[in-house]
Amino acid sequence: MFIKWNIGKKKINKFILVLFYIILVGCSGKTKEDYLINGKDDYWEEYDEIQSGKMGQIYYKFYSNGTYDRYRTNLNNEYILFNDDGDLLSERRTWSVSEDSILKWGEHRLDIVDYNDNTIILYLNRQRRYIFLFKEKKGSNRKGSQYYIDKRKEYPEKYPEPYSSVNNQ
Repeated sequence: MFIKWNIGKKKINKFILVLFYIILVGCSGKTKEDYLINGKDDYWEEYDEIQSGKMGQIYYKFYSNGTYDRYRTNLNNEYILFNDDGDLLSERRTWSVSEDSILKWGEHRLDIVDYNDNTIILYLNRQRRYIFLFKEKKGSNRKGSQYYIDKRKEYPEKYPEPYSSVNNQ
C-alpha cells in the first residue's frame, strides 16, 4: 500500500524554488499605507463632494513616519507649506491605517472605500459624505478642482441642471 516516490533532487529543488517565488510575489504587494505615502514630487489634492470648492486647492503629503503636511499652490503653481491657517493650528498631523481599512487622519476616522496609484476614495461616516484624494505631480498641467468650479459659474448655460426645463413644459 505504500507508494514509492521517485522524485529526483533537482525536481525537489525546482519545486522549492517555485514555491518560494510564489510566496515572495504574493507577499510583496503594496499596502494601503504605501498608496498614501507620497513620492518626492507627488501631492494628494483633496476634493470633498459636499464642500466642493471650499477646499480650494489644498494638497497633502503623507510620510512613512505617520505624519502629513498641508500645502497650497501660489500663482506660479509652486507648492507652499500650509500647516497653519491664521488662528487654526494643525499641531497634531498624524495618520495611520488600521487592518480593517480605517484611515485615522488627524482627528478624523474615514473608511477607505477604494484606492489605486492615482485616486483614493474615503467615506466620512459621521457626516455621510465622500472625500476624494487625487494624486497631483509637481509640474503637472492638470487643472485643479477650482478651475472647473469657476468654469461652471462663468458658463452656466453649458451646464443645465437636470430636469430644469423638461418638467416645466
